[in-house]
Amino acid sequence: MAAHLSYKLALPRTEGQVLRSRQVDALTAQMQHSPVLWLLGLPGAGKTSTAAQWAARATAQGQRCIWYRLDEDDTDIAGLLDALRRHPTHGAPAQMP
Repeated sequence: MAAHLSYKLALPRTEGQVLRSRQVDALTAQMQHSPVLWLLGLPGAGKTSTAAQWAARATAQGQRCIWYRLDEDDTDIAGLLDALRRHPTHGAPAQMP
């Protein structure tokens, strides 16, 4: 399970990608209004690249960012919430109420 979880938490590499500065700037602006955004687009439209470039920029600026890769077989919300609770950027497991 740990290897599977590390895959889901790993930020994709951004080296060699087409720079999406305009889209990353738009995400940054939207994040001022909402801590969670949903990116929707056709396959290959650049959703993952844009989000990964935004996350790389945010973490380079000292912001905390959690990456979690959703797959078609992710149907258990408890697994998602547990993975987010245990994310290494938290330093220690968060306490659930």
